[in-house]
Amino acid sequence: MKVAIKILSLLVLIPIAFIGCLFLYYWLTYLDETVTKGEAYGFIIGDSKYATVENFEKIKSSYPNTHVFVRYGKRAGDSFSIAATLSASDKLAKHDKWDVLLEGQYEFFNSIDLKFEKGSLVEIHRHRQNFELP
Repeated sequence: MKVAIKILSLLVLIPIAFIGCLFLYYWLTYLDETVTKGEAYGFIIGDSKYATVENFEKIKSSYPNTHVFVRYGKRAGDSFSIAATLSASDKLAKHDKWDVLLEGQYEFFNSIDLKFEKGSLVEIHRHRQNFELP
């Protein structure tokens, strides 16, 4: 009887411990921070849009499938995604908010959001989550 209770408790405790560790991992790897002074993630506050596009190469060494997503209107179709390359600078220059998607086109769980004012970078927002929020 004692052996059965021990086995049953192990069968219950192991999945609970696994799920607990999984939630701990997700919590520890979650990032949501904003930088408005200095530099972060290869970008420098105060840089021009073209200088920011040049810094995409630093990111692409770690994230080769990096894309930039831009929403330019209020409707669902008012957006585009383009590979993060130097040739993207002409298309991106017209817009003041860029979402740099590190895992690929339309993958929003790991991104760096860049905000520009008067042609200069004013805000870098880093967001990474390994789970879907409710």
